[in-house]
Amino acid sequence: MRKKQLNFFNDTKYRIFRIIMFWFFCAAFFVAAPWAVYISLGYRFNSGEKRFVRTGALQIDSSPEGATVDIAGYAANRTTPCVVRDLLPGKYFLRVVKKGFYPYSVMVEILPSRVYEANIALAPLMGGMEPVSSGLYVYRFFISKKIFGDRILAFTDKGIYMLNKYFSGQKMISPLILGPDAARGLEGLIDGSDNIVFWDKSRIWAQPSGAPEGTGDGDGLIYVSPGAIKNVFLGLKDHYAIVHDGNTLVAVNIAAPAVSYRLMDFKADDAQVFYDSDKETLYIKDKGVSGMEELSKTQLVRLLPFSDEEKKYKKNP
Repeated sequence: MRKKQLNFFNDTKYRIFRIIMFWFFCAAFFVAAPWAVYISLGYRFNSGEKRFVRTGALQIDSSPEGATVDIAGYAANRTTPCVVRDLLPGKYFLRVVKKGFYPYSVMVEILPSRVYEANIALAPLMGGMEPVSSGLYVYRFFISKKIFGDRILAFTDKGIYMLNKYFSGQKMISPLILGPDAARGLEGLIDGSDNIVFWDKSRIWAQPSGAPEGTGDGDGLIYVSPGAIKNVFLGLKDHYAIVHDGNTLVAVNIAAPAVSYRLMDFKADDAQVFYDSDKETLYIKDKGVSGMEELSKTQLVRLLPFSDEEKKYKKNP
């Protein structure tokens, strides 16, 4: 008896099966495609906000290299130098650990479409509160990348010192002693060609970066905020500190701190400011401007009402 062969092209059940499978895969494609596109463009689904948000990244460099990176709420399992991508916007507790060195912990804030650079110098572990580098107790330090190599700017019990990446070769920049609490409360530092500028939430200091040992300028306080300092930039070849202070933008003459200018007021509490020192151009993101590509930009020199003396400086810095 001959077996009946199934005609796959004419059999009704098979044709129905093919139709069902076709529409199934079509539906799967239309569901999965948007997810794939969003992910490829750097978006992740934020379950808390119930929407896709653009992610940021964290670039971590340490001196010495090979330190273990731990980010609270995120399984990093990496060693420095490294880049951790696809992080949802928000604050993360970063901890960097290496055997033989003090652990380093810091809170970092990841913003959409931006890379947060964490340059970390690890202090050698010598037991308890033993001093480093010929008797200096380091309260806080910043790593500065220069053309001829990295250097450490350390706030110590004897003043502000410049050290190499091995915490040796010390040179005093200033006798200014902030103390452990004030030093640990610093928000940032800029190592400029003429000055180092550092700040906390309410104050800004400046010290000559090339001053002979021990000849820094007093307490170096150049600005006290009536609100809360969000960011600081150096403008016009280190001549001005550009301060994002609460909802205002202020320019402070570093050589003569009494001379300051209120450049503009922002409409939004979360306004953002960026400064291109090469082009001396401010980029402002404020209420009514959407998208990073639509930042308004203004030449800094057009905003400053220079005095006659400052006009001479502008022509012959």
